[in-house]
Amino acid sequence: MRSMGHAEGSDRSRTGRPDMPSGQDCPHGHGACRHCRHAFRKEQTGMTRKYDRIITTGGICRLPGATERQPVTASDNVLSGKNSLTGLAGAAEYHRFFSKLIKQSSGIALQENKRYLLDSRLNELAKSMGLSGIKDLYRKAKFSMTPRLKEQIVDALTTNETYFFRDGHPFEAIKTKILPDLMETNRSGRKLRIWSAACSTGQEPYSLAMIITDCFPELSRWKVEITATDISRNAIQKGIAGRFTQVEADRGLPKNYRTRYLKKHENFWLADEKLKKLVRFRRLNLLEPFRMLGTFDLILCRYVLIYFEKTSKQQVLSRLIEVLKPGGYLFLGATETPVGMPSCMKRRIFARAVCWQKRDKKA
Repeated sequence: MRSMGHAEGSDRSRTGRPDMPSGQDCPHGHGACRHCRHAFRKEQTGMTRKYDRIITTGGICRLPGATERQPVTASDNVLSGKNSLTGLAGAAEYHRFFSKLIKQSSGIALQENKRYLLDSRLNELAKSMGLSGIKDLYRKAKFSMTPRLKEQIVDALTTNETYFFRDGHPFEAIKTKILPDLMETNRSGRKLRIWSAACSTGQEPYSLAMIITDCFPELSRWKVEITATDISRNAIQKGIAGRFTQVEADRGLPKNYRTRYLKKHENFWLADEKLKKLVRFRRLNLLEPFRMLGTFDLILCRYVLIYFEKTSKQQVLSRLIEVLKPGGYLFLGATETPVGMPSCMKRRIFARAVCWQKRDKKA
């Protein structure tokens, strides 16, 4: 049976393939076009029809009366591969789509050499959602995106690398120089506010809480707040629980601190309630406003801005400085060298630790 609207001829095209079922439209305005050989499928969501595959070698629909005569491009073949990143066109489109999504949502710029990370983590996420793989996740994200799904994708692609007392030197400087200085400055108000930005699963804020509890008993009579934020809801939930594996408890944490401030429970180590009372966790995207957090005497924002592009990095850094009190200190990661730090920030070096201090307005 011939398709409606096509020239007379046999039921097979010159390639020997049978005509497609009638009643479907090719992107150029015909029904079941055997000339450009576009096959279609209706998305399960009931949304608009999308390319399922392209079966053309000519690349151009040439049937007289076509509403458009456009070449078939690589992007038309987006949905033609298997569930993993096997097809070149599919791989490029998946990477472009998810890289753009995470950049707009979190500021993190995924480089080309991180495709393996995107592939493995999103395939794992897809399987956990009952999908067959990254191809189905792409379709769901592109045509049926929800706030929860976006959060899950960002969560899967963010790096939660952290450990207790990471790098060592900043915490030694905080213990020997910075906290004594801030206590002297704030003695009249007896209040101290610290922010651990991009805190991941909580090892950094808990490290700060251990220093405060162990070395500064006077602060038990002060109002001390450690605000811990991260974009990952899963990381925040783990931080709130204060539950760490044996590997996590061993990594970076001095044995005497582990014995004093963590309690073994079955196969995990649980943070002491004294530490939990000092730390307040909340989910926060650094690209979004955070002035509602108030101002801080000490801010640690380490190993997160290195993943941002230059513009986003400068914007976040500028807003961090805004919520830093005059005389307060800012720590970045050891490998992070800020460009264009404003004149109000003075570079300070304590032994092998580098930080920035906001100049007092009176100075």
